[in-house]
Amino acid sequence: MAPKRTKSNASELLSKLTTWAASIGESDNPYVQQLSDGLTQGTELEYWAEIEPSDFLPIPVNETPIKVQKRLERFFLLRSSLVFMPVAVTWLSVAQAAAAFNRFVNDHPSANTNFLIFWNHSHGYIPVYFELQSIADLDFIIITSAIVLNVIETRLQRIADKRSQDVQISQMAERSAIILEIKRYLRPYRKVTNESISQGVQASLRGLNEVHRNAAAVTKNLSIGILSNQKEAVRLEKIKDKLSEQKIKQTKKL
Repeated sequence: MAPKRTKSNASELLSKLTTWAASIGESDNPYVQQLSDGLTQGTELEYWAEIEPSDFLPIPVNETPIKVQKRLERFFLLRSSLVFMPVAVTWLSVAQAAAAFNRFVNDHPSANTNFLIFWNHSHGYIPVYFELQSIADLDFIIITSAIVLNVIETRLQRIADKRSQDVQISQMAERSAIILEIKRYLRPYRKVTNESISQGVQASLRGLNEVHRNAAAVTKNLSIGILSNQKEAVRLEKIKDKLSEQKIKQTKKL
């Protein structure tokens, strides 16, 4: 019969499991839902004890946060629009300048000028913002803006990837901790098999061998200490005998 587990342990494990699953958007995962029901009701725990949690617990996906993703999409659309805008603006200016140049030539047949000079100084035939110098300045601003946006977009993408990777690493660490807690909680409910008995016996033998090795080491140290003390006693006895002989000799001389 499986030992009783306290409700507080089950509630704590259940809270960690559901909170983690919600943080990765896997609250509807079948394994999470059914295991949560089993922990809540305290039923079929023997069944769940036989299932390997790492095989069924959902794996976090490395995704860019929605807010950051939307911001990156806006930057991408704006940059893509700016890339083609200079071409559109320039050709619109060319069309305006060409039409105005035809009118200018008809009005001034003897004028000695060419299209580029007229485009740059139209003498009022086209608005100033369509003249060559204005268009060149506008194209420069647009292209520079596109370059800056590209740099910002690249930087934001790297930051988003780094944050997403850090979040995934943290979520995977939490997943590993939850797997260990599930195994620890359900371990008493596992069925006793020959394999589990064999593993238990092997663990006990390893423990006994370790105790034997420690005892042997202690015995060896004691033996060395005793032998050392015996040698010291013999040495002191010899010194005592020599002193006694010297004392006898001095007594005879007197």
